[in-house]
Amino acid sequence: MVAAGGETADTVGMNAYLDGKPLTLPQPGTMAGALRAALADAERRGRVIVEVQIDGAKAPDSLLEEPPEEAVGSEVRLLSVEPVALVRTTLMDAADALESARERQGRSAELIHAGKVEDALRPLSEAIETWQTVRDAVEKSAAMLNLRLSELKAGTPGMEALVESLSGRLSEVRRALAGEDWSALADVLAYDMGDQADRWKSALIAAAEGLRPAR
Repeated sequence: MVAAGGETADTVGMNAYLDGKPLTLPQPGTMAGALRAALADAERRGRVIVEVQIDGAKAPDSLLEEPPEEAVGSEVRLLSVEPVALVRTTLMDAADALESARERQGRSAELIHAGKVEDALRPLSEAIETWQTVRDAVEKSAAMLNLRLSELKAGTPGMEALVESLSGRLSEVRRALAGEDWSALADVLAYDMGDQADRWKSALIAAAEGLRPAR
């Protein structure tokens, strides 16, 4: 590709912007150099990068995982947020996701009671996948803020106790599946896991509302 004045794109390199402000890069600007400069700037300000666009399009994950020491467009724009703001959004999204898990658990229990065990397995698998995603989100959120799970203000019981309780209920689900105890599985899904969804949703909302941006 040839730029204005006959210079090649490799010579011109990339321009980089973080939160709308230009970053100073060694010339020619490269994708790897832009990310290094942006990460250093964000870290100095106590922020984390949440979005990367190249020439107006979202940067693919593969490019971010192994950024090349070359230009891959004319400009890269990055967006950062305060970690607390990101965690609050993550926890609220996780709370919303539990509504979907509750619905799928209930549907699975209904299908089991109706004798449609094979049909019940898909919503059950989707519910368990949602639970795993929610738990991972909570643990990563705490790590981002350098907090232990017990330090997230999630009300009573605390988040640590909820994680332990959830692990116990999921173990019951696995035992019922392995033993083909469909009646026990339906009961766990309809009652115990339904209660888990209620308790976790309340705890996640409380934890999100208990976080305050750094001053």
